[in-house]
Amino acid sequence: IQLACELHKPLLVHERDSHEDLLEILDKYKDQLPLVVIHCFTGTAEEAQRYLDKGMYIGLTGYLCKDKSDTGVRKLLEDGVIPLERLLVETDSPFMYPNTKASKLPQHVKDGLTKRSLMFLTRYCSFQRNEPCSLPTIVEMIAAFMKKPPEEVALSTAFNALK
Repeated sequence: IQLACELHKPLLVHERDSHEDLLEILDKYKDQLPLVVIHCFTGTAEEAQRYLDKGMYIGLTGYLCKDKSDTGVRKLLEDGVIPLERLLVETDSPFMYPNTKASKLPQHVKDGLTKRSLMFLTRYCSFQRNEPCSLPTIVEMIAAFMKKPPEEVALSTAFNALK
């Protein structure tokens, strides 16, 4: 954290079940923090809102297929909690592969997946590892949950990554 602050480089943080501890640590640097990305977010709506209130970005992966909670990532997208200007699409390779055949994945999300992104997923992503070739599928899933065009999600998240 200190090095990211000194170099004015973005800080990517992978926290898993350590939300309170992370915020406590980051608060010590609040006046000097660069852009912060909460990488591979798998938390609740409340946790996401606290990160967003602090100006942080939320990174999403193929975890969308695994989340079955009423307050998790899917709900955040459906309710518009995460604005597009604070969202990133990530792989978290090799984990969090987008299982497009998951039984709990809503039909409207499955219907939102194009043949092209599914082809990328099956042809280029080896051994069901979440690699960059899965990003189009994750973008389309996010778009379906948000009820937005995939092109809008792709453009916004690409711009956010450039920032």
